[in-house]
Amino acid sequence: MLRRLHFEAATLVLSQLKTAVTSETSEGIKKLPFAEKQARYARVKASISGFMIQGETEPSHALVDKCQVMYDTNSVVWLAPSVCTKRELEIQAAPKDNQQVLKIESQTLKVRTEGAKIGDADHSSEIKLQWCWQRRSVALEMCELLSWQTSQKWLSTMFAVYASDPPANFSRVTLAQLIAADKALWTILARDVESVKPDTNGHRPLDAAVEKLMCDPRVTMHMLSMPNKAPAASSTTTSTEPPSGGVPSNTGVRPKKKARPGKRNRLTPTPPEELKSCYQSTSDGTPVCWSYNLSNGCSLSTTGQPPRCTKGVHMCAFCRRVGHSFQNCKAAPGKREGH
Repeated sequence: MLRRLHFEAATLVLSQLKTAVTSETSEGIKKLPFAEKQARYARVKASISGFMIQGETEPSHALVDKCQVMYDTNSVVWLAPSVCTKRELEIQAAPKDNQQVLKIESQTLKVRTEGAKIGDADHSSEIKLQWCWQRRSVALEMCELLSWQTSQKWLSTMFAVYASDPPANFSRVTLAQLIAADKALWTILARDVESVKPDTNGHRPLDAAVEKLMCDPRVTMHMLSMPNKAPAASSTTTSTEPPSGGVPSNTGVRPKKKARPGKRNRLTPTPPEELKSCYQSTSDGTPVCWSYNLSNGCSLSTTGQPPRCTKGVHMCAFCRRVGHSFQNCKAAPGKREGH
């Protein structure tokens, strides 16, 4: 019995070493067999009471493999919500989407079959982000990295901050801040935790570390309410009244002169009385030639299309059409045919 145990143990170790060296996966780690994943699904479903692992909350096999890579390599990696995909996407992927890829490795030409890519997980809303993290929690429980209770405690802490009302003049916590806090927590775990595997008593190192980091300032700082931005004061607004005492302040800005009553503003010329009810410019803001639309007409030379002189575009000021002036416009009131 001892010889048989030694033989099987040596065979298993050599098989794992060979798989780690010659694995076809990008991580260099063997994927879990389908039967092993099904057995872990059944175990986790029985251990978690009051929660249904089905549909949106069932993690994909790719997510479980990523967690298993973390366990096998004994290193912590942050799993973003975009990689926390669901099993339904893998089921719906058609087999015809598999593609054969030609690669050269170690001076050897190999043909491999790559499965269909299921894309990133949608986490644009509150419920979809919660589903992503719940799928990650199930996958971590399946790989014995982080317990379901600790994962849900951290998840409840984040969404409690998200649902709380901010103080006055402060904005609400956004989903991007929750993702940043989760990323900061797992980054600290990757630096401080030496081993992710349970000890002989079944205690998981990540459970105690996550419980400790939930209230760590390096993590909670990402979930603070940000102050609202005050509207910037206009730099062109200047006071024309002198300060108290009647002495003008030496600001270097001249006060604007008030227009005298009865005196026209020279910057905005007044159109002729006959053209006041017409358009003064084209649709793109180019001025219309007033002289062209009056009875005497415009004697200046024109260029371009539509024709234009130095005073403006030669077009009808009433209908904005080229070829006639306001005097010959049939659409103008009192100038239609028959009148």
